[in-house]
Amino acid sequence: MTYQERLNELKQEAIVLGLDLDYEPEVKGVFPEQNEDWLRARKEGIGGSDAGTILGLNHYSTVQELLYDKLSDGVYKEVTPEQQYTLDFGHAMEPLMLKLYAAKTGFKVWQGNNTQWRHPLYPFMYGDCDGYAETLEGEKIGIECKTYNYEYKYMWKSGVFGKGGVVKNPEYAAQVAHYMAVENLTRFDLIAICGNNPNDLTIVTFYRDLEFEKALIEAEKNFWDNKESGNIPEISKLSKAQFEKIANIISEGVKEKEDVTISLPESVLDIFEEYTRLSDEKSELQKKIDGIEEKQKALQVPVIEILGNNAKGEISNDDFIFTASFKPNKPKKTIDSEALAAAYPAIYEAYEKETIGNPIFKLSKKAKKTAKKK
Repeated sequence: MTYQERLNELKQEAIVLGLDLDYEPEVKGVFPEQNEDWLRARKEGIGGSDAGTILGLNHYSTVQELLYDKLSDGVYKEVTPEQQYTLDFGHAMEPLMLKLYAAKTGFKVWQGNNTQWRHPLYPFMYGDCDGYAETLEGEKIGIECKTYNYEYKYMWKSGVFGKGGVVKNPEYAAQVAHYMAVENLTRFDLIAICGNNPNDLTIVTFYRDLEFEKALIEAEKNFWDNKESGNIPEISKLSKAQFEKIANIISEGVKEKEDVTISLPESVLDIFEEYTRLSDEKSELQKKIDGIEEKQKALQVPVIEILGNNAKGEISNDDFIFTASFKPNKPKKTIDSEALAAAYPAIYEAYEKETIGNPIFKLSKKAKKTAKKK
């Protein structure tokens, strides 16, 4: 199917779905570097990397976490040195990847100019592409660049998405759909590479899916309405990492807590009662777990005796092969930081580094004292 034929089909489908395709994206701003201004601008709308989270496709982030981030005043972004290296490497690779893409496709290709675009009909939708291409038919293509570890190569495959083309993470489909909506594009190519071999470049093509786009816009509008009203949907459960992210966003800028006890609103009483009920339930389960572990420890002793000086032992039945191994405790050397600081304070200070501890929430209960009967 030619570009013009696809464009005609999209226009007809847009009429049926009640979508308007007659628009040009607006310039929200130009950000030469992904600095604090860029981070702050991202909080003023929904970006492509937010789309997967809003649709529940991103297992690294929750809708609640994203809402807290958009509602917070700061530009919270905790990045480890390893993560920063990965980000820097990805940005440095973009020009090379676009060059390889141009050589592979024969298209005219250019880098994005650090422009953040905004959807004129849904101004809360933002987007900025890593690059663009133009086919011989004059079709403009958005490009997003990804780098990945070679061990994930089997999770990428060139082709049209859904018809042979495969991407590592499902949220990428939402990300490129968001970009196509913002910039009114009919095609988007997600390109990825894991090394310096040109043959390792993967090109996954996305054609605009208006049904998916309509659902995405509705979900993002609902998210932004919640953000504007300050409404955070109820959270049923959080992983340890998710809790830490949300807690850090909420308490951003608070270095020291004031030593003051406040009266809490009655609205939290149900929370406290449910929390302590779960604590009691957890305590009972932990007793069972402790009992099971004690029985397992007792079963380990005769096996350790049989192993003797041998590192491993095996035995099998009709269905399984069982392997046991045991390593006794060995002394290990550690540095006495207090003694080092006292003896060589200058050396200690030179190598001392600050780390961020985990947020700690505590809740306890005790029975009220009742007046004694006379």
